[in-house]
Amino acid sequence: MQPCPKPEPKSKERAREKRHEAAVIKAVRAHVSARDGYCRARMVGTCDGRDEWAHLEDKRRARTVGMAPEERHTANDSLMLCTRHHDDYDEGRLAIFKHSPMGAEGHLAFYSYRLRRFYTETSSGVVQMTLSEIRAVAALILHGALENEL
Repeated sequence: MQPCPKPEPKSKERAREKRHEAAVIKAVRAHVSARDGYCRARMVGTCDGRDEWAHLEDKRRARTVGMAPEERHTANDSLMLCTRHHDDYDEGRLAIFKHSPMGAEGHLAFYSYRLRRFYTETSSGVVQMTLSEIRAVAALILHGALENEL
């Protein structure tokens, strides 16, 4: 009967997993940084601080414990924000919405609770609206007044 080989020590296993995750993070962050530049929310007030990598919605740190690195860190679910906008997002003063299944690879919309303004990225630039303007457009759409415009 042959003896069973000893299992790999946990410390070596964790170190290997950490190196793998670091490689995934480096690749995704480089892509996101090249795509977004310093801050993706630069149209929402003044930027301040260094550039930081932010995860959107269900990919925030507390919600991804135990996920594989390739699932936790994706370009679709992350963007670059300056320190000010990242703090605003984490503390609920800035809401970020995905326009499509492409997530952050496509257009995003931002709502600043501090400025009470809505900003949305479009292929021709940024559109800025107040909540009352959004309600007015929504009412026109509901009543069919903008049917020919859309």
